[in-house]
This record gives sequence, structure tokens and C-alpha cells, in this order.
Amino acid sequence: MSFNSDNNEIEIVASLLKQFNNNSQSFLSEGVKRLICHVHHHDVGISDDAYSKHSDDITVSNSSLTSTPPIQPFIASPYFEHECSLIECDSEESKLLFNLNLLLGLQDNLIKSKTAFIICKNGYIHFRPPHTNENITLRSSPRSTSQIKDESNIDISLHYKNSIQCMTQAFRFSEVVLEHFDTTLFTVKFSRFLDWTKNVKLFQECFELLSHHDGADDLLALLMLCGGLEKALGNLYLTKGTKCPAMLKDLLATTELRDILGDSVIAVLHVVMGPPVSMNLRNVAWHGFLSVNELPRRYIYFLLLLTVSIGKHLSERHFSTDVVENRLHVSLSACDDIALHLKVELTDVHLHQIEELIESSWIVTKGNKEIIKSGFTYYSLKNYSWSALCLLPQLECTLRRLFVVVNKCPERLLTAEATSLYTTFEEILDLYLPDSSLNALIQVCGESFMDLLHDLLIYPKGPRARDKLSHGEADYLTVQQSLCCIVISCLFYLALKFTPHDMACPVDGYKSIFHPVSILKHKIIELSSLATGIYTELCQCSGTKPCKHSELIQASLKRFVQSESLSSLSSRLPDWNILLEMSVIPFENSDGRIQFVLNLLNHNTLHRWHPSKSTPATGSTKKVSESEVVNLCSRVLQVTEASLRQIRSTLQLRLRQLQDKQLRSRQRDNLDSLKAFLPCMSLMSNYVLILSTWIVCHLNSYDSLDDSAQKLLQRFLKNCLQTCENLRTYTSAENCKWSVSGEIILKEINLAELFTEQSIFGRDNLCK
Repeated sequence: MSFNSDNNEIEIVASLLKQFNNNSQSFLSEGVKRLICHVHHHDVGISDDAYSKHSDDITVSNSSLTSTPPIQPFIASPYFEHECSLIECDSEESKLLFNLNLLLGLQDNLIKSKTAFIICKNGYIHFRPPHTNENITLRSSPRSTSQIKDESNIDISLHYKNSIQCMTQAFRFSEVVLEHFDTTLFTVKFSRFLDWTKNVKLFQECFELLSHHDGADDLLALLMLCGGLEKALGNLYLTKGTKCPAMLKDLLATTELRDILGDSVIAVLHVVMGPPVSMNLRNVAWHGFLSVNELPRRYIYFLLLLTVSIGKHLSERHFSTDVVENRLHVSLSACDDIALHLKVELTDVHLHQIEELIESSWIVTKGNKEIIKSGFTYYSLKNYSWSALCLLPQLECTLRRLFVVVNKCPERLLTAEATSLYTTFEEILDLYLPDSSLNALIQVCGESFMDLLHDLLIYPKGPRARDKLSHGEADYLTVQQSLCCIVISCLFYLALKFTPHDMACPVDGYKSIFHPVSILKHKIIELSSLATGIYTELCQCSGTKPCKHSELIQASLKRFVQSESLSSLSSRLPDWNILLEMSVIPFENSDGRIQFVLNLLNHNTLHRWHPSKSTPATGSTKKVSESEVVNLCSRVLQVTEASLRQIRSTLQLRLRQLQDKQLRSRQRDNLDSLKAFLPCMSLMSNYVLILSTWIVCHLNSYDSLDDSAQKLLQRFLKNCLQTCENLRTYTSAENCKWSVSGEIILKEINLAELFTEQSIFGRDNLCK
């Protein structure tokens, strides 16, 4: 599929999306629905009457049941056969999807039954009749994966089916028991067993959401449960381990967590939250594969009861939760910066119009619209946490649908295979598809939108909102309004893109602020503003004659800025020559002119450092990447800023002490030396600002440099960084070596003169 113009793109995509929606009215085929119901009725050993007469107590014992009846195959409907054909099933048997494979939302997800996860060999989970007076706990004795991974004669698929089949009792009974609880009873009975999570309120809110009996709130409860449980398990791990694994599947595989919880609990966790071949509830929920009411509520109740049971299990193992340290939540405050840069304002009227536009659009499915509607409702109620949790997975789901249409790969929408990665944000936003062809989504959606998504989700310095929330690292109860505004703006943009309307969207014209190149430019402006503010404040204190190095530094800096390498930019950059002249004057305010120059430069950051764009090294020489140069410049600016701040703090402290007559003679002499040093530091900060701006001006031509020129620039910046770090050390409150600091500044700028003589950037290599 090729797109020749924006209008053609939109018409083609709109037609395909509309056709897809017309063919996907039902999330689950009738055959799948029958199989799910069939699975749920395999609740061996407990009659419906027993369930209806439940008590408050339930125990899972370790004894064995009689053989669990096998799951019977079903006759697939024509619609189901069509779904299977999309994932290229290679046998009739592969169409007979069993048990939990069918509970993940076939509209976006099918797991091939030929891939399965080993849970246990002959272990079964079953229940004592619910008439006992024991506390509710869950205990199991499945064999863990580590116990059977070397037994090659085991039928993996059979073990998976049997273990899930026997767990159906636990799933159903969890629902029957907990749905009769009210919030007060749940809190009274289970709060003490939730203390190990260090976030009892979160799990109480999850139960409260389930009591609403609303499909969207059920999904919201599942999202919060998975993240909260993952964070709690990570806290447990850190009582023995050092660095918590970033991925849940890696966390569950650690020996430290297994030692704390035991094989049985780990095995049960693998069933419901393990890798893709398990139920994998966390991933299918957070990646937007589920629609409203697709996942039976019993699985969410089971996760809640499982969390309680782990607390009971820990108490029985005499594990003190006092040693569990609750990790601090990471901040999503970077969303505020994005929202400010996006200039988005959602008034009630505007919000209502956006909601109507999205609901009338066919870029999202009917089931997803219900969840999106809940997200808008919670936003209106100023419950930004729940609003963001509703909307983020749906943004991914919407983008996935668009991704597979424009790239002609519908199997990636209908398949979340156990043998491959899901089509998630990382792949949706990548420059290339797995077959190395270009991702057509970039051309359809535009660079501004893709820049926004990278800022929000991908770049390390950005909020990485989905990752932080889905892994429980961010606090679900304190999500900022700004995150909701950003996600709503993204959905609004997509709806507006494919639905003719005269409304304006703030996404248009967005430029990345969290790509390292953008951060470097921002750091230059920050240092310039800081230096201006500090020297405006401190130059009044500089009544002492400048130190002996000041004039030498000024003369050397003047030769540096007048070199052809720097001065050649003046003919093509307005105000550049004026900026150079101002840089050799101590305490001169050049803040506005630096910002003006940087704003003239255009750096396309989208996929700028994609691995495919890197040039192979020639011979044995390893090329110096642009990212390393940008990182070195950023560190130079950061260290220089630290030196400025500590000089200001030292001067302010000494002036107060002088006024209070608390300084000894030697300290007064040191204060005079500090005042004499201030012009030197002013010139040093000017030098760093000019050098960094000059390098930024040439970044677009960096890849055209030969290996020796790149190496030369790398060595020079490393030396500059070392000078700045030494300067930070000598100007600290503990050292106050102002004369030595002047000497190393002079040495650095002298070296810069020699460096510019190399002329590594040609005259025509300006970034514009």
C-alpha cells in the first residue's frame, strides 16, 4: 500500500477501517463463547447449590482430586474459522482453542493453542466444601516450571490445559465468595493480609470498583490490581535481592522471590500473570487487548483473593512484613511539561465536543468506546487517575488497529501469539516493520503526532507514562491532570484525522522536548538564564579588582570566538556575530540572543538515532555516535551549572558571615579572592554556552564527518568535561581554590583555540 497524498491516505485508511469495523461487530465468535461457558462449568466437586450457600471461608487443600474430565472440542462457527485463518492455523486441531486461550479478547488477540505454558504435571487445585469456619486462603501444590523443564517426554499442551481446567474452581469460587462482600466486610476481613503490599487503599479501591458491576470499572480494577501486585512482589524481592527486574516475567523467575513465597505460589502467579504462554492477564489488559465484559469478572476476583492469600501465606511462613520496604513511587511530573508545550486546554464544552467526535468516529471499536466514555466521565469528575488508566490502553488499541490497516498486516491485530511479542507501542512507533519495510503509520499520522507519542511513552527522560503505570511504579491515586489531557489530545487527533471536522487540534506542530537533542538545547537555554540571573545578582559584589587570570582568559576567549570555525556562522545565523561579541564581556546578558539562535535551528528528532541509520565502522575504527557527542555536551552544561550554583551559595554565605562579623582574617581574604574570580567564572560559562551552541548548529552534518574528525571532537569534549568536573571540585565550599580554578579555565580555553584550528566542520555544514 502506498500513499501519494494526505487526502488519499486518509480516504484509503478510512475505507479500510470502516470495512474492518463492519466485519468485527462481535469480539468473540459464537463457538468461542460456547467454549468459554463450557470451561466455566467444569467446576468439579462443588455444586451450584454449594456456591449459593457459601460461607465466608474457603480453603484450597493439597490433596488430590479424581481425574479432571477433559475439555470437549467444539464445532467452530464460520466466523471463528475466519479468525483462525487470519493467524494462519496449520491444522484443524489448532482451531480448537481451549480454556484461557479464549479469554483474552479475540477481536485483538488470539493465542495459538499449540504453544502452552507448563504449570504442573498432576497437581490440582480444589476446594474444601464451603461450610468450614477457617479463614479464606488459597493453597496449591502444582509443580513449578523449574521442576519439570527438563522432562522432555511431558506433553506441554496437556499440562497447560489440565492445570487451567482444575483452576476453574478457584476462579469461580473467588467470584461467588467476594461478590457477596461489601467494602466494610472486605476491609475488616482482609486488610491485615494486605499489609504486605504497603498499599492497602489501592486494593480496597479495586474491590470497590468491582462492586459497581460495570464492565469498564472491572477492567479498571484489573489494571490497578496487576500493577499494584507487581510492585508489591518487587518490594518482597528487594528484601533479598538488590535490583528489582523491570519485567514481571523476569521477577517471577527469580530465586529470591521463590525462596520467599515458595514454588506453589510462584506457580499460581505464573498461571495468571506469567509470560505470553500463560493467562498473561497483566499484559493483555495493559496493552489494550481487552474490551468491556470480554474477561469474566471471576478472574479479577481471583487476583484480588490471591493477593490476600499471599499475605496469609507469608504470615504462616513467619515472614515479617516489617522488613518490606515500600519503594517510593516515581513521578509523572514530566507530563506537565508536555501538556504545557502542547498548550492544551480542555474546557467542559471542548471536552464534550471531543467525546462526541470520538464516539462518532470509527477509528475505535464499539467495545472500546465504552471504556473511553468512562475515561471522559472520570475526567469530568476530576478523577484523573482512573481517567488515565481507562484511556491509555485504549490509545494503544486504537493505534494498533490503525497500524495493521496502513501496513496491511491484520494478523498483528487479531493475534497475540505465545511464541512472539505482542504488537505494542514499541513496534507501532518504530521506523520499520519486522520485515524491514517502512512503517506507513508515520506517514499517515505525521511527525508531530509521533513526536508526541515518543515524548510520552518512549524517551528515557520523558514520563514513560504507560510503562511506569503498568508496572506499578507510579502512584495510581495521584495521577496528574496533564496526563489525561495528553492522552485525550492523542485520541482527539486520531478521530479528527479520519473524520472531517473544523475543530483545531493542539497536536499539530508539536516538537519533541524529551529527545536528547531537544534536552541539550533546553539545557543551553537554562544555563544561559541561570548565569544571567546569578551574575546580575553577584556582579554587584564584585568590587574587588579581577584576578590575574581574568584578562588572559578574556583575550584567549576572544581569539576563540573570532576563529573561522565559529565566526563563519555569522553570515547565515542572525545575531550570531553579536552573540560572539557579547560572550567575551564578563557578566553580559546574552540569554535572549542564545535562545533566538537556537530557535532558528531545525533538528528532526523522530527516529534520529534509529539503529538502522548508524553507519558501519570502517576497519577497526569504532565510530563515535552523535548520541555520545550530545551526551558529553549535556554533561558539560550540567557540571558547569552545578559550579555556578555552589559559587553563588558560597558567596551568599560568606557575605552574611561578613555582615555578622563572623569571618576570620583568612576567610575574608578568601572572600576577596572569590570576588576577584567571578569574572573568570562568567567568561567560563560564556565559553561553555558558545561551544555547545556551535556544536548544536552542526549536528545535522555530524554523520558526514570522517572517523578522525569524530574522534577529535570526542577527545576535545571529554577533556572539556574533565575541566568542568575539576572546576566543580575546586569551587566547592570545602575547597574554595579560586586561583587554581582560574588557571584551569585559562588552560581549557587555550586548548579550545587549538581545537578550532582543526576546522572539523566545513563552512557549508550548518544545521538549518
